[in-house]
Amino acid sequence: MPAAMRRTDFRFDLPKELIAQRPTEQRSASRLLALAVDGTHQDLSFRDLPSLLNPGDLLVFNDTRVVPARVHGTKDSGGKIEILLERATKMNLVASDAEVEDKFTESKSPYTEEEFQKKLKETGLTVDDLRSDIRRQLSIQKLLNREVVAKISITDQDIQDFYSKNRAQFNVTEPEYHIAQIVITPHPDATVHNRKNDKATNEAEAGRKAAMLIQKINAGGDFAELAADYSEDSSASTGGDLGFQPESAFDKSDPVLKKAVLSLRPGQTTQPLHDPRGGYIIVKLIAKEAAGERQFSDPQVQQAIRDALRTRKEQLLRSAYLVEARDESHVTNYLAQQILEFAGKLPAKTP
Repeated sequence: MPAAMRRTDFRFDLPKELIAQRPTEQRSASRLLALAVDGTHQDLSFRDLPSLLNPGDLLVFNDTRVVPARVHGTKDSGGKIEILLERATKMNLVASDAEVEDKFTESKSPYTEEEFQKKLKETGLTVDDLRSDIRRQLSIQKLLNREVVAKISITDQDIQDFYSKNRAQFNVTEPEYHIAQIVITPHPDATVHNRKNDKATNEAEAGRKAAMLIQKINAGGDFAELAADYSEDSSASTGGDLGFQPESAFDKSDPVLKKAVLSLRPGQTTQPLHDPRGGYIIVKLIAKEAAGERQFSDPQVQQAIRDALRTRKEQLLRSAYLVEARDESHVTNYLAQQILEFAGKLPAKTP
């Protein structure tokens, strides 16, 4: 659904266990996001690139490289360590087998066994590699939660001061609608998953699924949970939540959808609306905000400021903690060693 670009669009959680730790065995299998001028996108692989090009297209190459310069510490014995993981170990914060297994099961749940094994192969990981990475990530997060997050304090005066200095940010020029959606498509996308791995495969199945979902919603089912379980687009990972959309964003939507959404009251849900591209969409209006200045007395304004200040402080304290942890450790700069070894040249990129 089209929307104006907002800074809040760039705040999201990216599960670390879904970030590839090493290149794919076949570079052509690397992921490719294709964004069209009309705002639609496709999740593809680089092997699909030729099919996207037309005669006369201009290709702009970015030839910058990521330097393999991950910094590790060294023990007095000379052995390599990862500084934060070593700290987590000393503070008895290493993730337990149960915690690792829970996270492993969660990361695996959106996929069939065949899809999961294919993902592992594409990223060059084994199951043991993935469990090891999960343990490392959970352990470091537990360390940072104790050493950084738990020490963050946002006072009421901090919130008041931010509002006073940034009043212009709280002036909304047009009505905004906080919406969530459930998408059902007869054209299943192998790269999109929901918690139940439930996908319609044709128009008839999409219709039956839409009818089942609206029945659950009318019976009091939680919209966000149903979206996470059944929605067939990327918003399933956030419970279908699309955040606040300005009214003008709906001008680019299907007129039937626009009329249905703008007629809702907060808390209400549309009936399944037929998507002209096939399938159905169900939209819930979570909240509506009129144009004008948001007052400091609004609890949502205060919470938004608190969240923003907390994020800012966490980033600052996390950076300071990483510097302090590095400076207190015996550190070997392997990149500098390699540059010296190669007489001032960067070492060749590992294939």
